[in-house]
Amino acid sequence: MKRRQTDPLEDEYSVDNFSSDDDISLYSKEEEEGETATTRSNTSSNTEDLLESTNLLRKDIRIRMIRAAALLILIVAAIVVSFVVYTTLRASEQREFETRFLDQAAQVGNALRKEMQSKLRVIDSLSVTTTSYANSRGRTWPNITIPEFSYRAASVLTIARGISMALQPVVTSDLLEAWENYSVKEQKWITYDLAFQEMYPSALESQRDVGDIRRGRKTQEAPPKPPKKVKNRYNVSEFVFHVEDGVPKRSEKNMTLPFWQHSPVLDGLPWINYDVFEKEENKGPILEVLNNQQAALGMIYELSDSIRGYNFDPIDSEYTQKEWKDIWGVSENHFQHDGLDQEPAMLEDKIQNNEEMIDGSGATGAEEATMYAMLGGPAVNIWYPVFSGLGGMRDVVAILSMTTKWESFLLPNLPPDPNGLIVVIWNECDQVITFDITGTDVTYLGPGDLHEHEYDELKETFSLDTEISTFSMIQLSTGFCPYFATVYPSSQMREEFESTSPVAYTVGVATIFAFAIAVFILYDFLVERRQKFLAETAHKTSTIVSGLFPRTVRDRLYDQEKQGLSPKKSQFLTSPNHRPKNSKPSTTSQIADVYTSTTVMFGDIAGFTAWSSTRQPSEVFVLLETLYASFDKTAKRMNVFKVETIGDCFNFE
Repeated sequence: MKRRQTDPLEDEYSVDNFSSDDDISLYSKEEEEGETATTRSNTSSNTEDLLESTNLLRKDIRIRMIRAAALLILIVAAIVVSFVVYTTLRASEQREFETRFLDQAAQVGNALRKEMQSKLRVIDSLSVTTTSYANSRGRTWPNITIPEFSYRAASVLTIARGISMALQPVVTSDLLEAWENYSVKEQKWITYDLAFQEMYPSALESQRDVGDIRRGRKTQEAPPKPPKKVKNRYNVSEFVFHVEDGVPKRSEKNMTLPFWQHSPVLDGLPWINYDVFEKEENKGPILEVLNNQQAALGMIYELSDSIRGYNFDPIDSEYTQKEWKDIWGVSENHFQHDGLDQEPAMLEDKIQNNEEMIDGSGATGAEEATMYAMLGGPAVNIWYPVFSGLGGMRDVVAILSMTTKWESFLLPNLPPDPNGLIVVIWNECDQVITFDITGTDVTYLGPGDLHEHEYDELKETFSLDTEISTFSMIQLSTGFCPYFATVYPSSQMREEFESTSPVAYTVGVATIFAFAIAVFILYDFLVERRQKFLAETAHKTSTIVSGLFPRTVRDRLYDQEKQGLSPKKSQFLTSPNHRPKNSKPSTTSQIADVYTSTTVMFGDIAGFTAWSSTRQPSEVFVLLETLYASFDKTAKRMNVFKVETIGDCFNFE
């Protein structure tokens, strides 16, 4: 076998002459020459990588913005829905509260009108009885005395829930002297009525606080001391008088309205013949009755400031009978004291006993002291006309006045279970009082408008006018200080309709949304972690693919994968110009490019096998790494594609 001739150049570059200790500089010059081209190529590659990274970053930012927007929408939706649920439930409670209030306020307004109408009807019955008695006896006003007036008045006071009742005849100046003589002569009725009050103490129940009687409560105020014993009783003043600065003065006006028969009967100072018309606050309603022949409400006054239920101007001194007569300058025998024409036989003994009690023990005074201790609170006088006849042309010949507490207007016909209804009663004379209605209790809060101002807009106002429904065709006048009642709710009433439902439902809705937001965040976190893992895996795969294929081949592979195309093996290197005649064009893209003129270089390291068998692996690695790196840089600079490297063999195109 002939030995192959050794080429000196081959021996020079044989692998046997390579040592790991030698200075390897096979490509130093080529590297310097191709530095500019390599830099240009690297710059182009880096630019493409930068653009790709920028696009990925933009996509990532958009995704994060979408996530943030979705989370923000959930939070806003939670706030809005919770707010809507809360406000809706609160509005429902408010509507229920307002409906309940309006219903109860309407019932209060109807109760006020109904009670006013009831009082007028009862007073009208006494007015008709008085007119009938006067006409049947042929008596001429004002000199008329109604028998058993206390009995009749007690019935009216009980039904109408009044405090006191009085009859005042209209006395003109020409009849004044005759009236004064008549009133002194006809005072025996006082003794009869006092006896009646003792015989029937229940008739005095109407004078007490109707609210306390209805509720079974006892007054918290201590009863005043019993009045002093009156040994010389004198109930009737010899002259019609009024009070100026605490001093009685004789009335000599063109018209007077002397205080006459009344129930309960006053015993002590001679208040009979007190001119009620001269009291300034009485003039308005009295003129309304006289001029318009209608009933009228007087001014509001404090009942505790009255004279045992009667609204008189107080007299400063407790005059004795002699001192009282000295005021007028008359003697004891100036008037003749005649009795009634007929005295009821059944009351003879009682009258005598009653006079002894008044003159002696003073027991009646103690009972009255206890009774009047229960008087207190705002009151009003109802002035009612007494006519000369029951039909046709008629004149007002007397006036009935009933004192009643404002509380008595509210107690009957209360709405069911009121809780904190505030009733403000006011008139156009700037008088205002306030009551609270809770359950069956009507509590006087005090003068003035004392409702809670947060409910200024939620109110119902009613006028205290009435329809004509009496026998005498009388209705309540609105010409003098018309009265109104304004009903307000209170915070106490509002609390009845407050519940924890709005808060509970709102918390429930907020909890559901919070759970949804938490699930969204957790899901987003898991997806983010999975996407990060997939991105890292894809990056590693891309790195491997980039090491195996050129950039153009890698990009085509990615594009086909995005489009869902999978190239067949027979199509990788098939040229369109060399496609079989009976083949059809394929819709699948090809990975490789077809070149009609190509140079292929195969390279092999001579003696590598023998050399590597006697070297350490590290030396073999250094040799291959250095040699491959040099070939790769040179191929990249010269735009040569390295197909593959197998061991010490190279394949370039």
